[in-house]
Amino acid sequence: MNNDREILIVGNGEDLCSKGTIKNFENIVAADGGYNNIPKSVKPLCVIGDFDSIDEKDLPERIEKIKFSQRKDFTDIELAIVYSIRKGYKNIFITGISGSRKDHFFTSLMLLKKYEKYNIHLLTSKEEIFILKPLTIYKFLNMKDKRVSFFSITPKSEKIVSKGFEYEYKNRTLYFDSPIGVSNRIIKDKVLFTFKKGKILCFLEI
Repeated sequence: MNNDREILIVGNGEDLCSKGTIKNFENIVAADGGYNNIPKSVKPLCVIGDFDSIDEKDLPERIEKIKFSQRKDFTDIELAIVYSIRKGYKNIFITGISGSRKDHFFTSLMLLKKYEKYNIHLLTSKEEIFILKPLTIYKFLNMKDKRVSFFSITPKSEKIVSKGFEYEYKNRTLYFDSPIGVSNRIIKDKVLFTFKKGKILCFLEI
């Protein structure tokens, strides 16, 4: 099992994390045409999907190819998530999920919720997006002046406490239908954030 290792899934979107970040991952999976977003010096574990965005004949023979029918009930990104989970990875990062297809981006946000028991983070060129869980103390270190937004993805998230933001939370409640947690700012080198009930989607500027 690979419980302590990380894996990066690279999708076919245009808004990716940096090439340097991609190269820092030892384990990478390409979701279909996401292979074209991987630096040529990097060999992914496999390319997975229905191959509607890339011709498998154009892929090197040494790379494993896992092909699915185009008539399927899962996106290529979800297929890559399931592959990663079955291989035992608990820390899953995904990039290349944002671009001209906003429905694909929204789908990826929904997949965060579907697989919330796993530690999944979405990476764009400017943000890291992930779910925060209750009764956990989250620390944001050395991120002064970065923007951060919090949205309740349950009807409400309660007893929120923070230290180190421009707008602090002092036993506050966030509601799903009232997105007042948008565009806060980190003002300290060490920030703490916790809450007692609910689930929160975090957009963190990187």
